[in-house]
Amino acid sequence: MADRAATEADFANSCLRSWKAAIELWRAAKGILAAFAAFIVTFIKHLPGLLVAGFITRGGVSIINRLDESLVHLPTAFRLNSQ
Repeated sequence: MADRAATEADFANSCLRSWKAAIELWRAAKGILAAFAAFIVTFIKHLPGLLVAGFITRGGVSIINRLDESLVHLPTAFRLNSQ
């Protein structure tokens, strides 16, 4: 009889620990989801500025690529092939 009571008490403690672990995991999952949502909101809030900066950079690269190199006179120290 005493063994059965001890077994039931162990089972009850085990269930209680499992329940507490499940609650702790649920709270952690809620925190992770909240952090991810904050990341998405921040990303969307800053997206227009990032796009404008990207377009400006792309325009600058396009201008540099179309630049006539004969108009640019580099000092001799910066030339790779000094002839």
